[in-house]
Amino acid sequence: MTKVKMSKEDDGTLAHDEFVEKRRASLERYLNRTASHAVLRLDSDFREFLQLDADLPKATNTSALSGAGMKRLFNRVGISVNKMTYKMDESDEWFEEKQQQLENLDDQLRKLHTSVEALVHHRKRRPNSSLARSTSSAVKYSRTSLNGHF
Repeated sequence: MTKVKMSKEDDGTLAHDEFVEKRRASLERYLNRTASHAVLRLDSDFREFLQLDADLPKATNTSALSGAGMKRLFNRVGISVNKMTYKMDESDEWFEEKQQQLENLDDQLRKLHTSVEALVHHRKRRPNSSLARSTSSAVKYSRTSLNGHF
């Protein structure tokens, strides 16, 4: 839809008249094109609308919904749905037992993982200390053999 700024000056009535005439011509062209539609041409309600001489009833609820309006609408629908439903406490002994078993297995696997990580860390440090011990032992051996002591 085209918006036209209407001024309050004397030439405003001329601009208003031009706008009204352009709008009337556009609406007439639209109505003629709509009336030439094959299905609508035969529709009784559409024909009655075109032939009605009385004033049409005023529209009371024609505002479009804004983003905030849509949020309120969905919020109200959600509240209505919640009122229609009720919470159900469900207990399934088999499911709860299996869930407990899985939680126990998870705890055991976490403990195993921690132990394996500690073992790997210890083993990574061990060759360095073994190498240092073997090096110091070799040095001691070589000193004692050079001195003649066994």
